[in-house]
Amino acid sequence: MIGSSRSLHPELIRLKDNFGLSFKLMLFVDLPVEVLPLIIQHVLRPSHLVQLCLVNKDFHESTVPVLYERPAIYAWYREAKNRVGILSVPSFTASEVHVQPELRDFPKAISRDSANQLTHLCVSGLANCVNLTSCTWTRDGTLKEDILEALSRCPSLQAIEINGRHAHNYDPELLHRFARLRRISVIMPTAEVVHALPGCFQRNLETLQELTIICKDTKEFAASSSRSLTKLSSITLTAPISGATQSWLSSVEALLFHSSALGKFHLYATGDRVKSIYDLNTGFIRSIADRHRESLTRFAVLRLPMDLSSLDYLVENANRLEELFVTLRRQELLQLGPVVAQSQTLRTLHVTIALDPMTTRATSFASSVGFGRSNAYAIANLARTLPFSPFNLDGDEDDDEEDDEEGSGGLFVERREADSRFAASGQRGTQNPFPNMDELEELAAQFGERLAQFGVQTRIWQIVRNQKEEGMKKEVTS
Repeated sequence: MIGSSRSLHPELIRLKDNFGLSFKLMLFVDLPVEVLPLIIQHVLRPSHLVQLCLVNKDFHESTVPVLYERPAIYAWYREAKNRVGILSVPSFTASEVHVQPELRDFPKAISRDSANQLTHLCVSGLANCVNLTSCTWTRDGTLKEDILEALSRCPSLQAIEINGRHAHNYDPELLHRFARLRRISVIMPTAEVVHALPGCFQRNLETLQELTIICKDTKEFAASSSRSLTKLSSITLTAPISGATQSWLSSVEALLFHSSALGKFHLYATGDRVKSIYDLNTGFIRSIADRHRESLTRFAVLRLPMDLSSLDYLVENANRLEELFVTLRRQELLQLGPVVAQSQTLRTLHVTIALDPMTTRATSFASSVGFGRSNAYAIANLARTLPFSPFNLDGDEDDDEEDDEEGSGGLFVERREADSRFAASGQRGTQNPFPNMDELEELAAQFGERLAQFGVQTRIWQIVRNQKEEGMKKEVTS
């Protein structure tokens, strides 16, 4: 088919008129069949996908996997419960092969009788989930004893995330029935659940690698659990900032005493602002650095400031450290360059500025994202999922707007001067709670050649270094 002037691009019309060229417009049927999946993935509605399945054999083969990978069964569907039951029964029909190994249910408010019936259905369904590898059941008051027993019988289960309030819900001793778990997460465990955890850890001694505990105190099980965490590679501990004392840090140190393979360490202090902020002492930092110097790759502490001498010791002695997330006071932030430059492995650095809550309206980064009991758990999850940061970086920045101006020089290729969290260029002085952009440029220039990503508060930049362009690229938004 030879294209007419009306159907061609203006530039092609010019070439056609000047050089006597002709152009053949490609029809859809002329496209190679290999591009069909790339096109079909942009079709969202299941009803449209069904229509595509009916076009021909090629369309059918490319569309069926997309259509069946995430079937949605809503409560108002006819025989919805039976449909869900069919999906949970192990089978190998052509369409069910494409179903993703994930099941989500969002029940409405229900009566006591309906709740009991729902629990019975869940228990029956779990009996069919022979390939279930992970279960998250964190809604307060919904995890019942029958469900916990059914989960303990799942032969492939490797990870559980549960609510620790057991009263009138389940017997904490049921945790001892779980074996071969690789990851355990517990939110706000009661004293009885805390006492049951060491036995659970011991049962999973050879497999447990990741542990997340959100609670007020860890000393209850620290001493008795440390020998059961020898294979631990990642730990996330969250506690109220009011409870972040020397005694609490000592219990954390005791908990990790035998964890020789620890690679990722996350410590979060949550809650509202307090009159005084407890600092991480040098002894605690040195203990972590010395004991895990050959395994530690990520060190992340939120809302507990540390001094430069402790940070210097950590960077110098943690031989494999790649990701560092710390809280510093403003005056120490601007002296951070030489400390970072000495590392041969550090790739990511994120600094939260510790602010005095009594002298400024600005809050620390942790307060700005609104910590609560559920939010603390969300941040603990982000520690596992985010590729570059264990922190929730959703701030109040206007990320969707274009940059106000491009940097005319220095380290920032593009930067945002209208950010209320940072002073404008030229406004120096430690009286401002946040550094200005010029100060950050000067600081980043001291980091050496290995650091690839740098963040302050809710802002993150990628650092590029080559002969033509050196400095911070456009801000990375999360």
